[in-house]
Amino acid sequence: ANGKQNLETGEFDPQSLKLVELINYDPKFDADYLSSLISKAKKSWSGVHADDWLSELRGGYEA
Repeated sequence: ANGKQNLETGEFDPQSLKLVELINYDPKFDADYLSSLISKAKKSWSGVHADDWLSELRGGYEA
C-alpha cells in the first residue's frame, strides 16, 4: 500500500492509503535451511544470555 505518513508521530492517514498489488503468499518450509541458520546463530550468540538480552532490549519491561 502507498499512503501519507505523519513524520512526527509515524501515524498513517487511512484516507490516503491505496492498494498497490496483491501477491500470492506461498510459504515453503525448508527444515535443512532453518537448521543451517540455527547452527550459524548458535556460534554468533554463544556468549549471550537470551533472557538478559531480551530484558535489556525491552528496557526492563516485563510482559
